[in-house]
Amino acid sequence: MKNQKAIAMFAVLCLIAMGLGYWVGQPKDPNTAGATNHGAKKPTQDTEKPNPNNVTGEFLHIFDGATMKGWSADIPGVWSVQSGRLVGNTVDVFKGVPYLAHYRELGDFELKARVKINGSGNSGIFFRAPAGATVANPQNAYEVQIIGRERLNKVNDRYPTGSLYGRAASFDLVGDNEWFDLHIEAIQNRIKVRIDGREVVNFTDPDADYPHRGYIKLQTMQDTDVQFMDFQLKQLDGDG
Repeated sequence: MKNQKAIAMFAVLCLIAMGLGYWVGQPKDPNTAGATNHGAKKPTQDTEKPNPNNVTGEFLHIFDGATMKGWSADIPGVWSVQSGRLVGNTVDVFKGVPYLAHYRELGDFELKARVKINGSGNSGIFFRAPAGATVANPQNAYEVQIIGRERLNKVNDRYPTGSLYGRAASFDLVGDNEWFDLHIEAIQNRIKVRIDGREVVNFTDPDADYPHRGYIKLQTMQDTDVQFMDFQLKQLDGDG
């Protein structure tokens, strides 16, 4: 009798062990609590010059947080990398309009960045701007305004941060020295701008000669300290 009980107990333990082995070997749902996705892709950098016609439909990081690879300044000493941020500083140093240009020519695209500007600052993101040292302006490019509220009130400007300068005014949502998320979408003659996820500009250019292609240029003006992080670009056409 004792042998029969021992055999029965051994059989039960074997069944339990087999069941546990099967469960452990099953693929786990990555959405379950405590799961770790070791296969997640790291953000792709676009600081070198890849095949410009290779449009992936994904956001690429165009600032690596450590260098200005992929960017060129028309005047030295204004733009720098500090603590993982791309900084344009003209406070008590420089008067003028120094640009920092990205190498890639673009038509349609989406651009994301985290941005902060001081109260006296006046900056902007130009796009579809001409190459070289040619000054970007609303006649040959688009500009999304980035301006400190102190500066805005001082000059009585009607285009607060997020505005498509000279074309469409944004809501005044951004305070001085506050980080915010900026999202620009340019598809043919339709330009959309979002601040912290809120759409503040939705503009269709009625001019048949609207700027079709060009370069991203970051602008600074006097008394400005503007900072950018997490620059991401999604190219939406294959001709740039």
